[in-house]
Amino acid sequence: MGQSATPESAPSCRNIYVASAEGDTGKSAIALGLLALLIATSGRVGVFRPISRAAANGERDRILELMMEHLSADLDYDDCLGVTYDDVHADPDAAIAEIVARFHAVEERCDAVVIVGSDYTGIGNPSELSFNARVAANLSAPVVLALRAVDQTPAELRAHAEVLVGEIAAAHASTAVLIANRCDPARLKEITAELATTGVQSWALPEDPILVAPTMGELQAALGAELYSGDPELLDREALRVMVGGMTVEHILER
Repeated sequence: MGQSATPESAPSCRNIYVASAEGDTGKSAIALGLLALLIATSGRVGVFRPISRAAANGERDRILELMMEHLSADLDYDDCLGVTYDDVHADPDAAIAEIVARFHAVEERCDAVVIVGSDYTGIGNPSELSFNARVAANLSAPVVLALRAVDQTPAELRAHAEVLVGEIAAAHASTAVLIANRCDPARLKEITAELATTGVQSWALPEDPILVAPTMGELQAALGAELYSGDPELLDREALRVMVGGMTVEHILER
């Protein structure tokens, strides 16, 4: 991992808001890492999802469920949810008021809270980062901004980061750390050096193919396929490559 400052110089805070400006940044992996770090140093650590699309559809929020498996605070799933996207679209100010009230109920039971921002699923919304920044400001939580480094040069990534940091500041929130994720492993130092010119502490995480690979179960669902034989538990394994075979099964298996 590349970095522009030592861990000892990282800002200390009670709560942290993990946000991004687009999808596929690996924000949830970053949030899990922060959760593990805080649990090792802060006692009772909770998690909060201010905005969840899953709740509006009657589904469980997968990121929240994943985070709750590692909590050190005694919290219920429903306590850790804020509002839905529909609530935000209907009345943004009322949604923020509800988020603040529900967050404070969680905060009272924790020594620190990792707040995980919205996911940019479905149709992208250019104002989504601004709303996340407004929430962070109202919760008095500095922002850890996750950046997607795939297909961007270090200079392009830095220019993009400067725009986003300005957008967060315009909403009266502060950016504590920039984390460039899914970076070319050979360019980590170059990326962190470029991001350091923004004046914000910066880190770079290398691309790990297994973290973005679909599982066999996800491929099965996407194709509408049925399991012909084998152990269903193996469907949780990642598929790192795809082979299109125009040959008999025994010859495909040889390859």
